[in-house]
Amino acid sequence: MTALPLTPDRSRTAAWHALPADNVAGQLGSPEEGLSDAEVARRRDIFGENALPKRRPPTVIEVFLRQFMSPLIYVLLAAGIIAILFSDLTDAIFIFIVVLTNAVVGTFQEVKAGRSAAALQRMLESSSRVWRDNREATVPAEDLVPGDRVALESGDRVPADIRILTAQSLAVDESLLTGESHAVGKSPDTVDASLPPADRLNLLYAGSTIMSGRSTGIVVATGQHTEIGQIAETVTTSEAGKPPLVIRIAPWPPGRIRVSPSTWTACRRSTITSPPGAFGFLWWLTVASKAHSL
Repeated sequence: MTALPLTPDRSRTAAWHALPADNVAGQLGSPEEGLSDAEVARRRDIFGENALPKRRPPTVIEVFLRQFMSPLIYVLLAAGIIAILFSDLTDAIFIFIVVLTNAVVGTFQEVKAGRSAAALQRMLESSSRVWRDNREATVPAEDLVPGDRVALESGDRVPADIRILTAQSLAVDESLLTGESHAVGKSPDTVDASLPPADRLNLLYAGSTIMSGRSTGIVVATGQHTEIGQIAETVTTSEAGKPPLVIRIAPWPPGRIRVSPSTWTACRRSTITSPPGAFGFLWWLTVASKAHSL
């Protein structure tokens, strides 16, 4: 079969598990003797290194200060200042405690997400046995490209997403991706294209571990285009970096807040008998909190 033009998007989205091994090799332009050094260099220019994107992690102080960069937090701080101007220290202390707690929780969530992404990155740091120019060689996992032919055995960390060519008593720990505690048996047989990743028994996923047996296969996806790469991207771009109070309030549909008569009366009384600036804001905050719980 004639090899089709390789692109990162096609490498990530193609149903390699539904194609016979020979067709996969043909479409990826992967000869039995392995890729040439020149071809490896060309493909590395297209796909990049087999590694998750790296960036300097922010310090805890930077993460903490970032929790205050939100219009909602600005309003809360303004309400606290207004309360101080009206000599209402009780309300001011309450508001500042809410803002500080929000910042601490947001910092914890964002730091935890960053560490999770770093742990996923380390999953790809290993070496691999490949065929290049009709000889076997051991190369860093970062040097792998789609179309490389790889050999794996018990104890090896899978360095990329791989379509199995041969398998001997192969069992793989994929708990990182599926959460399953038991090893999964693998084979080179084709499976239905509609199956989810956990049921694609002819694919090995980056970051999983060979528990027993041996296998050879063709790399079909590397770096951020692997399944683990998609997880890492989700972790690093999730809303964990936003202040928790902002995340909680953001989904509220405007114009559809429902408030019970008793809540409305209580808030009005608080507003009438207290300084208008601080309690004006606290009144709306109470209304929103009650509405969100309805």
